[in-house]
Amino acid sequence: MNLRFKTLAVLLVMSFVVVACAGAAVPVAEPTQAPAATEAPAAIEAPAATKAPACTSDEQDIMCALESDPQFSTVVAILNTLQLAGGIKNGKLGTITFLVPTNDAFEAYFAGAGTSLEELSKPENYSVLLKSVQLGIFPGKQMEADLAKSGNWTVAGTAIQVAVIDGKLVIDRDINVLLADTELLDGNVIHVIDGVIIGKAPAATEATACESDDQDIMCALESDPQLSTVVAILNTLELAGGIKNGELGTITFLVPTNDAFEAYFAEAGTSLEELSKPENHSVLLKSIQFGLYPGKQMEADLAKSGNWTIAGTKIQVAVIDGKLVIDRDINVLLADIELLDGNVIHVIDGVIIGKE
Repeated sequence: MNLRFKTLAVLLVMSFVVVACAGAAVPVAEPTQAPAATEAPAAIEAPAATKAPACTSDEQDIMCALESDPQFSTVVAILNTLQLAGGIKNGKLGTITFLVPTNDAFEAYFAGAGTSLEELSKPENYSVLLKSVQLGIFPGKQMEADLAKSGNWTVAGTAIQVAVIDGKLVIDRDINVLLADTELLDGNVIHVIDGVIIGKAPAATEATACESDDQDIMCALESDPQLSTVVAILNTLELAGGIKNGELGTITFLVPTNDAFEAYFAEAGTSLEELSKPENHSVLLKSIQFGLYPGKQMEADLAKSGNWTIAGTKIQVAVIDGKLVIDRDINVLLADIELLDGNVIHVIDGVIIGKE
C-alpha cells in the first residue's frame, strides 16, 4: 500500500468549498423584445439555488452514490457541515476507500456519546464530528481483501485494527461490513459498515518475558533501561499491544533515549507525567509518531528514501560528513538493530518533532 499520503490530509481539506454534485449553472433567458418605453422592465428573479441532479447511476461518483441512498443521509450531512463534500467529489484526497457508517450506526454512536448530530454540528464541536468520519477514509483503492492484509493506515495517519474473524472482516474490534466492494466510476470504493470507527485500543495482552533482546520490538525496548521512557509512552497511549502484535505491519522505529526525552520535556517546559494526562495525549503522541517509518529500513535506506513516516509526515534526513542526521540536528547513536519479528530499531539522541 502506498503510504505516501499527506499529513493529516483530511484536516487540510476542511478549507475546500462545498460544491454541488456536477450541476451546470441555470442560465437566465434573454428577453425576446425590449419592454415598452412606458413600462418598467419586469424584475428578473434570481435563479433558484442550483440543485444537484439525481445520480444517473449509484456508481457515478462517491458523493452522488452517498446522496442517492437515504441510509447515508447522516454522513452526507456531516461531510457538508465540515465542508469536505466538495473536496471528496473533486478528488482532492486522491483515490480513496470510504468505510461508510449507516444512519443507524451514527444514531447508536451519538446515543452512546450522549450527544446528537445537531450538537456536534456546532463549530466548536467540529473536531469531534470530524473524528466520526475521518477514521473510515483510507488511501487508494482497497477492496475488502486488501483491507484484511494492508497496514490499515487511514488518510489521517491513524492505524485502525482490521481482522478476519470466522471468515468475516471485523474493523475497530467490533464493526462489521454490511456491504463490501462498491466500486465507483470515479475510482473510489465504498464499504458500508454497521458502526462508527473511533480507533479503539487493542485488547489488552499480557507481555511475556523476553527470551532474547531480539525477540520482538517491544521486548527489545523493554529490555533496555535507557529506553524506558518510550516504553512508558507506548503503554500510556495503548500502542504497545498493537506494535507487539504487528498491527502496524513491519516498521522501522527511530527510538529516542531517556536522555533525549528528558531534554525534550525540559525544553517544552513539561514532563512525562504532565503529558500522560488524557487531555495531553495528542502532544505525547507527537513525541514518538515521527520516528515510526513503514517497512524495514536500514540506515542506508533512510538516507535515500522519501522519509515519509507512517503518520504521513515527511521528515528531513541527510548525510552530513558521512553521518545520518535526522530532523536537522538529531544523530543516530546505534543503527540497524534487526529484530526477529522483522522490525528495525535505530537509537537516536533527540526527539523528532518535524522541524521546518
